[in-house]
Amino acid sequence: MVPSATPSDPGGPLVAAVVADELRSLLGLRECWFDTSRPPRPGPSIDRNGNVSWGRIWWGVDTLGLPGNEISIEVEHDVRRLGRYVLVAEAGTKVRRDQLLAAVTLADQAGAALGAGPTPVALAHR
Repeated sequence: MVPSATPSDPGGPLVAAVVADELRSLLGLRECWFDTSRPPRPGPSIDRNGNVSWGRIWWGVDTLGLPGNEISIEVEHDVRRLGRYVLVAEAGTKVRRDQLLAAVTLADQAGAALGAGPTPVALAHR
């Protein structure tokens, strides 16, 4: 369970870091952090139903594993974008669909905790 915190309270960075650690463990990542910026260029992302896509291309995670580039999971609250989790895996890291769905659920929980306040603050945890 993700600790509850608003972005303006000191627990906001803690929530972001706890979820990043959970994602790192769940998906076997090299790195994971929360970032409020948009990616500098389009890259792979995990969508709401657990699919990995790269633009209009569906990435065959079942056969290819995760891409070696930075992968994003968007974090929102009440249709307001708060940021994204940036995931870095070894190219070809095998994951199951249920793990990807769990990762999206963790990001959703972080969004609920971070978005509870009136205005999000700029958080970047690396």
